[in-house]
Amino acid sequence: MEQHHSPWMTNEYIETLKTSLAVLDYSIDNIDYVQKRGVPFSQAYFVPIHPCRQLFDNEVIERDIDVLFYGAISSERRRHYIEALSNEFKIRIETELFGD
Repeated sequence: MEQHHSPWMTNEYIETLKTSLAVLDYSIDNIDYVQKRGVPFSQAYFVPIHPCRQLFDNEVIERDIDVLFYGAISSERRRHYIEALSNEFKIRIETELFGD
């Protein structure tokens, strides 16, 4: 789901969410926002992001990236986080993919 302050979070988008089978998001703030805009409580699910290490306990996996960031990095706050992460991790940024 889009962030609640995103320009993509239009009335039309909210109406689409209202008619969806489920709305999943990792941000409790986004869930709260869409519920206040009319998405039923029974339809909105908070799904926190966390690694599932059990899937890879017995495997050595070589990765060309450590962190995949999907979205716009236009805000100073996001640029700061990305810069800090890039000091420790290999980062790939994907943006401008809406509709692909």
